[in-house]
Formats: sequence, structure tokens, C-alpha cells
Amino acid sequence: MQLQSLPLKSIAKKGDLLHFRLPFKAKDSFDFFSEVYGGEGAVLQDETTKEDEIEIPIFSSSSRQNFLDRSPIESHQVISLDDEHRRYVKLGIKHLQEMHNQDWQFLKQHLKGLIFVELRDSFKSAESQVTSISLPGLPYLSLFSKKSFFHAPPLILTDKPSIHIFSENLIHEATHQWVNLNLVDGNLLKESYISENSPSIRIPWRSSTSVPRDRIWPIDRCLHACLVYLIVARFRLRLLQSADHGHPYSQADLIQAIENGIYLAHEILEHSGALTLNGKNVVQSVNKAFKELQS
Repeated sequence: MQLQSLPLKSIAKKGDLLHFRLPFKAKDSFDFFSEVYGGEGAVLQDETTKEDEIEIPIFSSSSRQNFLDRSPIESHQVISLDDEHRRYVKLGIKHLQEMHNQDWQFLKQHLKGLIFVELRDSFKSAESQVTSISLPGLPYLSLFSKKSFFHAPPLILTDKPSIHIFSENLIHEATHQWVNLNLVDGNLLKESYISENSPSIRIPWRSSTSVPRDRIWPIDRCLHACLVYLIVARFRLRLLQSADHGHPYSQADLIQAIENGIYLAHEILEHSGALTLNGKNVVQSVNKAFKELQS
């Protein structure tokens, strides 16, 4: 899941996200998050240890203050991850390192830390728990719930934790981070683009949802999804062609990702006036890559 939380121009004015004071320091991202969303400047702690052997830090909070207050995901709260799920994180990362090295290298560049969350009790009657989410105001850090071990958006669900599903969600969010940074930096959409005034693109596979904004997307949200579908399709294809038979994917899951991605690329290019030259080239290249996967 990806939410457009503030106008991109508002976030861009807060600082230079694309060159975010690298080498990355988590406190920089937390401070930026508080500046964007008006929070109290809370800082989360890295709870990973050498014994965990997890190469991407997991951040949690020992404070009663909810780090996510005033953010677009204030319905959730940060949690500490139990040992069992920490083991799944380790196995998911190890799977990427061993079978999807290119994805792992991309992830290391764009996803510097994980924050696990759950839906707060007071919101459970009104909202559903996110699977994972990347906010433009929280660069290089993405939020995951325990649902991310079972659910690969939009429709894949397993009845027990899957390291493959979690691995997919990791690269899914790394892609959102890349798109967020490039949108804020003006590399993909023209400076005059405003999400609220964007042409509306109908999303057929979301037609049954009860939330109107999930049935019709602006161009920036379509860009996010289109690029995610490409990296996800390649991930699923690699598994389907491998000797690893423990994954939950079918040929239909691969076809769905490819067809959804082609549909989005076509619709975005129909409104190419909103794209920069680089943005148009990116979408055309993505569309070509989908066609090659389809053949």
C-alpha cells in the first residue's frame, strides 16, 4: 500500500530527499517525518542485535507516544517484533540475497530500515490493517504489519507465514521508496502536476472495493503501482522457473501482475502530458519490459 500523504511540492520544500544526507542516518528520517507531519520529533530505536543476523535494521519504540500520530497512518501504532517474526524477516532477506540478488542490491539502496506496526484497538471497527506502506515524508524507512508475511497485494493470501510473500513485500516497498524520491525530485511528473487535479484512471481489479478513492487513481498512484508490478512480476517469474516449490505463486498470479502493469502503463501514457520527458521514457521502458515478460 502507498498513500500520497501531502502535496509533493510541500514535501520537496522540506529538504532534499534524493540526496538525503547520505550515508543514511535514521534520525534524519525521523526528524524529517516530524517536520512534514507536525509530530513531536520522536525517535525510534534499532532493536536488532548481532544475534539476529538481520542486515536491515528493525526500529521500534519504547515510548508511550505514538510515533505515527498526525501522520496519514495514525490509525496504527509501532510495535516490537517477537522472535518468531524476526526469524521470518531474516529468512525473507536471506531469500532475496540467495535467489534475487539484483532485487537485494536495489533494496539495500532504497530501503534502510523496517518499522512494524499494528492497527490500534480504537480503529479496528472502522479500518483494516495495512500490509505495508511507504510514506513520502519518511524516506528510506517503510512500515510493515504482520500481515506482510501472509498477504501479497492485491489478492494473494496464505494461511501461514511465507518468506516468499515477505520478500516480495520488501522489494514492493523499496520500489515505492524509489518512486517517492523521484516524484519529489521532479524526475517523473511535471512541476505543474497536482495529484488532487490529476486525470482519474479507473482500476478494474479494484472495482468491488467500498472505498471510492481505491477504484479510481491519480497518475502518481498509477506510476507507483506500475513500477511495483514490474519488479513483482519479475520476482514471481523467477520463482516459477526455479526449483523452489515452496512458494505460493501460480502462473495466474504472474499473469495478473503483468496484465495489471500493462494496463497501467497504457493508461499513464494516454495522459503523458503530465509526465516529464524522463517520466515518459521510464513508462515506455516499463511497458516494453512487461511485453517481453508476456511473450
